[in-house]
Amino acid sequence: MSEESAHHPFGAALLAGGRSRRMGEDKAFLSWEGRPLWEHQMEKLRALGPQELLLSCRSGQRIPVQPDVRPVDDQWPDAGPLGGVGSCLQVCSAPLLVVLGIDLPLLPATFLRNLLNECTPGCGAVAMESGGEYYEPLAAVYPRSMGALAEEQIAAGQLSMQAFIRRGIEAGLLRVPALTAEGGWFTNVNAPGDIRPS
Repeated sequence: MSEESAHHPFGAALLAGGRSRRMGEDKAFLSWEGRPLWEHQMEKLRALGPQELLLSCRSGQRIPVQPDVRPVDDQWPDAGPLGGVGSCLQVCSAPLLVVLGIDLPLLPATFLRNLLNECTPGCGAVAMESGGEYYEPLAAVYPRSMGALAEEQIAAGQLSMQAFIRRGIEAGLLRVPALTAEGGWFTNVNAPGDIRPS
């Protein structure tokens, strides 16, 4: 782990268990800058110096076993990103969890570190996308206590990540710092045309 950890203990989770329906193949194994996308994204999380690394994945997904990474199968496999985030919050031992989506390859680790610097042990941080309409839920820091909110929403069939974040803000569990995502950092890789030549 190459950089000093943030002031508060935290874990980190890579969400790689999506169905990749628009892509037509598993995004985790796309080649990005000469490496599989999962490897590219996991390196960013390692650079932050988390006390534990989690990998939200599907059963049977062929991501190689890594000694420092704990695979986390979705407890709610049909609940989309909220199911992956909720599953990781349930098993995380640290008070905070950095979450990174597999399909945000342009986002630098420094942005996640800046989010961490805005957190306290009981309050995470999430950024607003440019335009001020949506939060970016898969480049965020969630307090472990939000696992209960995820479980409640899933039980009620409410799978919206935006609603999850709004509930966290209203409960005083998330803050929204004035951080700017530059140069398309929040651009998703969702279709074959989004892939950079490698």
